Amino acid sequence: MRTLLLFLFATLLGGCSPSPSDPIDCLASKFSEENVWEDGAYTLLSLPKAASPGQVIQKMFEVRGFSEKQIARSKIVSLREVYLPAGSANSYTAVLMRTDAGDRIFLFKYISPKLGWWSRVYEVKTLIY
Repeated sequence: MRTLLLFLFATLLGGCSPSPSDPIDCLASKFSEENVWEDGAYTLLSLPKAASPGQVIQKMFEVRGFSEKQIARSKIVSLREVYLPAGSANSYTAVLMRTDAGDRIFLFKYISPKLGWWSRVYEVKTLIY
């Protein structure tokens, strides 16, 4: 497990070459190249399928707490659907947010009524130099 985490950390620090100006494209590109991106910690959110992206993000803030840095202000910069890996049928919603603790990408997907939404947050600074 420790080796996997070190590998993920090292690959994220490698930067992004395809479209460094678009963090969501960078994330999608990196994850399309790596088969281990789904491994690791994620958060399940108990919300209905009809929940809006804003409701999912609000729940992510509540559940995660962002204890490493308190986020007081945030703004959605970009919101779109991405397929991971590229060309697959695995559709996720990716939201680039500008926060007072740095830019973040919120990635989420509805799984089922029992599980709710799969979600994960990525710091943009670890994806792009």
